[in-house]
Amino acid sequence: MTHEREADVLSEVPSAGNTNGWTTRVVLLGVLTFRLANACVLQTWFVPDEQWQSLEVAYKLVYGYGYLTWEWTEGIRGYTHPLLFATVYWLLKLCGLDNTFSLTLVPRLVMGFFAALSDVCVYHLTLEYLQSHAAAKWAVSIFVALRDL
Repeated sequence: MTHEREADVLSEVPSAGNTNGWTTRVVLLGVLTFRLANACVLQTWFVPDEQWQSLEVAYKLVYGYGYLTWEWTEGIRGYTHPLLFATVYWLLKLCGLDNTFSLTLVPRLVMGFFAALSDVCVYHLTLEYLQSHAAAKWAVSIFVALRDL
C-alpha cells in the first residue's frame, strides 16, 4: 500500500457517493463501541490466567503486595504484558481513582480498545487483498462475531 493510498483510506468519510458507508472511521467507531460496551457488561473471566499472569502481577508491581504464581517466583515469565496494566493501575492510583470498580473495569476497557484495533486491522487486511469494501465488511463482522468462541 502506498503512502498516498494509506492517507486516502484513513481520511475516508461517509458521503452521498459512498453508498456502503464502511470507511475506516465507521468501522473503528462501530467495533470500538461494541468492544467497550462488551467490556462494561461482561461479568466473567475467560481463563484464570487473565488474572494470575497479568492483573495480579501488575497489582503487585504498583501496590507492593499480591500473589505471584510459581512462574513469576522462578523468573520464567516476562513483564511486558503486566506492565501495560501496571501503568494503568499506577495512573489510577496517581489520580486517586484506584477503587475496586476502576481496578476491575479499566483493564477490560484497555483490552477492548486493543481488540477493536485488531478488528480494524482485519478490515484493512481484507480490503487490501480483496479490494472490496463488501468483503472487508463481512470479514470484520465474522471476525467480531466468532472471535471468542
